[in-house]
Amino acid sequence: MWQYKGYSFPRDIYLLAWIGGLLLYYDCLIRFRPLPEILKRIHSNNKVRLESDSKPPTVAQLQTMDKIYRGATFWLTRIGRSTRPCLRRSLVLYHWSAAQGLCTRVVVGVRKDGSDLLGHSWLMLDGQPFNEEPGLLDRYTVFLEG
Repeated sequence: MWQYKGYSFPRDIYLLAWIGGLLLYYDCLIRFRPLPEILKRIHSNNKVRLESDSKPPTVAQLQTMDKIYRGATFWLTRIGRSTRPCLRRSLVLYHWSAAQGLCTRVVVGVRKDGSDLLGHSWLMLDGQPFNEEPGLLDRYTVFLEG
């Protein structure tokens, strides 16, 4: 088995293909459906747990989530040349983590930068931003959570 940047080949080729397909699906879906409807659809199709009855993710689940995060970022920025990969990446992570029964939420935040209004989305895992830089919650005002 060949190892490269945390991926095991050929085993993880399926995971990378799944990520690419799901990114295309959500890219199309966000053009035609409102975000709260998309989040509700993901939530209703999976076994998302509430914080009160959630178990912490296992090491294997965290490793897979990291692979999905990095794989989605690669697909979106390197292949798709996107400068704003956060929403689609968050939806793919939410899709997978909801199917695993993890306590997750997608959060969309906004902040003012001079005269510009900037947005960012991320995944909250057990009440903490997943794979985001520290201080994220201090810089953004939560606009949508689901």
